[in-house]
Amino acid sequence: MGNPKDATPQAVVACHDLLAWVIPQLDKFPRIRRFTLGERI
Repeated sequence: MGNPKDATPQAVVACHDLLAWVIPQLDKFPRIRRFTLGERI
């Protein structure tokens, strides 16, 4: 049996990687913009 991560679709992995990068970036935004962007994500 292979590694369980190998069974994860590439689109899910890419989305996770994107969110892992975007969420810390939101901390750099002004509070009102951070709330709006965070809510939409």
